[in-house]
Amino acid sequence: MKTFVLDAEFGEGLKGLPNVRCFVLYDVEAKTYEYFGKKDLFKLKGHEAFLAKNRLVAYYAIAELQSLKSLGIKPLGEIIDLFLIVKTEISKDKLNGYKLIDVCDYFKIPHISAVNKDYMRSLALRGSPYNEAEELSLLEYCKSDVEITYKLYEKIKHLICDSTISWGEYLKLCCEI
Repeated sequence: MKTFVLDAEFGEGLKGLPNVRCFVLYDVEAKTYEYFGKKDLFKLKGHEAFLAKNRLVAYYAIAELQSLKSLGIKPLGEIIDLFLIVKTEISKDKLNGYKLIDVCDYFKIPHISAVNKDYMRSLALRGSPYNEAEELSLLEYCKSDVEITYKLYEKIKHLICDSTISWGEYLKLCCEI
């Protein structure tokens, strides 16, 4: 089983599902990235069988699972939600919050500034049309989230246990509703 770290940027879509703006996958073993901008998202459908056999890692994984669902991809692989591990294993009084950058601060993982992160989130929420520079910026932002999520995974993967795997199974079921 291979491990992939994934992140999506999205805005509000139809029927409560996200409208995906971009997606980035990082193959932990091969140390390679795959980028899917708005015009390339259809190519993710070709990865469905491949993703079904592997471990998918995300921070607050329900967002990425819902993004995959909105693209017509049913996530079947093993889902590892780092948010669950952080929430259950690290005392809240040690963190400034449970946002990814708060957790990265706790683990001393360098990341983009909160101001830049808020700007990029607002760009994703704004929606298209995007000019070429904005599309590239969204992909780079998405990649930066994948990079810090991977670094967080490396620091806490020893905490993965049966309940982590069960939580991932539960999240997949939630996406079917």
